Amino acid sequence: HTRFRNVTGVQTCALPICARIHALRNRTHEKLDGLLAACTQPMTIHALLLALHPRLRPIQAVLLLDQTAALAEYLAGTGDLSENVREDGAGLFTRA
Repeated sequence: HTRFRNVTGVQTCALPICARIHALRNRTHEKLDGLLAACTQPMTIHALLLALHPRLRPIQAVLLLDQTAALAEYLAGTGDLSENVREDGAGLFTRA
């Protein structure tokens, strides 16, 4: 059994998991676009989190804080955001 099929010279996965992977990639790109759109001024990770998810309960915010930080750090790595450090050590992200 093959798990891949060849479509116009490009090998693609034929398993349902590939559809899930594609959906996750699309969702991640939507989150990255949302974070860029929310970053209208220098913002901390916490401020970005609240801008993206204004109705979060505290426990939900804790769970999404790492994800928001990872998205911001990824965008800083690609050059879409820049990071400066505030006097208290907090990172401030701005659109590049």
